[in-house]
Amino acid sequence: MRSFELESARRDLTEWSQPIVADHLSELYAYHLGLNHPSLRIFVIQHARIWHNILSEQINQAQTTRGELNKTLRMSHLTAALADTIDAEMLDELMSVVMARFHRSPRLAREYSIILLRAAASLADQRYVAA
Repeated sequence: MRSFELESARRDLTEWSQPIVADHLSELYAYHLGLNHPSLRIFVIQHARIWHNILSEQINQAQTTRGELNKTLRMSHLTAALADTIDAEMLDELMSVVMARFHRSPRLAREYSIILLRAAASLADQRYVAA
């Protein structure tokens, strides 16, 4: 696979997935914390920035933002394990969307899947760095 093809797919995935990421993160945080949690919106905004950075391979920014999210979680007496759980659920959702929407375009589904696999590796690295 040519790097420019993957880069084009990365830009596309980052763009079209933003509303999906924001909506699903809102649902996930509401599920785990309840709709009335005072920091719900802050968590969603910070976490959406992490996903944007990861999908666009801005790893240093993703790590910085993850540190900010972890700090915000601690201030609310929550742990980074919640963010890890939500990341796993978010990754599963994005993979499901790719498989459902692009099943008739194997090349594009493969490119998006590679990007999501790299995102999963980046998430694992962030957990290691944060520990």
